[in-house]
Amino acid sequence: MKHQSGDGLDIIEKYDTFGDYIYKKLQEIPREHGILKARAINLIEEQPQLFYTAIRSEQISRLHIADAGLDSIRHMLRRLARHQTDIYVTNKETGKRVKKKGKFLLDQKAHLHASMILVEVGKMLGATIKNKERKSNKR
Repeated sequence: MKHQSGDGLDIIEKYDTFGDYIYKKLQEIPREHGILKARAINLIEEQPQLFYTAIRSEQISRLHIADAGLDSIRHMLRRLARHQTDIYVTNKETGKRVKKKGKFLLDQKAHLHASMILVEVGKMLGATIKNKERKSNKR
């Protein structure tokens, strides 16, 4: 269902695009990073509630809380994009197993794409905040 621009719910539609994309990527994170993976999924899944509460409220502070939620998600994505898995390989000369860095928990392409969608969501939220502040100042 399409929402009218400016009703705030278009933010949630755009955010859902992000959520659908990043959820698939997060499912690829190995089990040994389950706590970090679960935390990322929780942040992402809790965000729509922040949006709905903020959009339906007349309190600008709730919009800022939703914006802070986006910041937390961005931070988590950066962490996932910096963190590499550990892999163990056998050294051919010594025959001993050696720990090396493997792939990133979130590859750079996925991080960039997800971040670009979040930028759009953030701009939409910022416009909503400015609109509510403008209306509030007229009272």
